[in-house]
Amino acid sequence: MTQPRRADTVTLLVNLAAPLRELVRILDTYPPDPASSDEMVTLRGSAAESLLARFIRGEIGVGTVMEWAKLLEGRTDVTYEPSAAPVLSRLIFRLANEDIHPPLTEEEAQTWIEKLRSQRT
Repeated sequence: MTQPRRADTVTLLVNLAAPLRELVRILDTYPPDPASSDEMVTLRGSAAESLLARFIRGEIGVGTVMEWAKLLEGRTDVTYEPSAAPVLSRLIFRLANEDIHPPLTEEEAQTWIEKLRSQRT
């Protein structure tokens, strides 16, 4: 079986479209930095909105949301959608650093969704 392309795996991560453990296993086989711009993936505000909505509906837990953010924070192969970049940057930082922030609540998740929606162009 051939290994999936890095960009395909990172796309699954930004959209949380596969189990995190499986994605981590695959991502660990790639070098730390992308070899070319073809390996870059954009995190869109709509992807973060979708993830937060899944949390609010109870489809995923707060631990999954936090782990997702930790996996995205600082990745050199992920860029943020330009119109939503300031909000996405703050959101990922907030979620990835649970040691300095309280656990995410449904109310806070809704507030982040509203912030992301306000950034749409």
